[in-house]
Amino acid sequence: MLNNIISIEPLLKSIEAYSVSTIQLYKLYLVDFIANAFAELYSKLLLMALLLSCIFFFSVGLALWIGTITGKVYLGFLFVSGIYFFISIIVARFKQYFIQDPIYNCTVRKLK
Repeated sequence: MLNNIISIEPLLKSIEAYSVSTIQLYKLYLVDFIANAFAELYSKLLLMALLLSCIFFFSVGLALWIGTITGKVYLGFLFVSGIYFFISIIVARFKQYFIQDPIYNCTVRKLK
């Protein structure tokens, strides 16, 4: 009986070492996943900030140009805001296809 107890101890130590290694591996997977998520989020936020600043300056330039053509600056800004209003109506109408589905698909692909 004593021989059976002695032969189980190496097995228990191997199981303990395996469980510790598995836990460490899953911690590293989690760290990798979080690091990739933050890196992607940061790069997309930076890209969005640059894109929004370009759109802003383009809009101001377009509004001023249209204002000089019409002779009244406020008409240029009104025209540009009308364009953005029209675009927002289209995006609101098709938000499922333009926004929700691509975000959902990207998230599912990242989790696989």
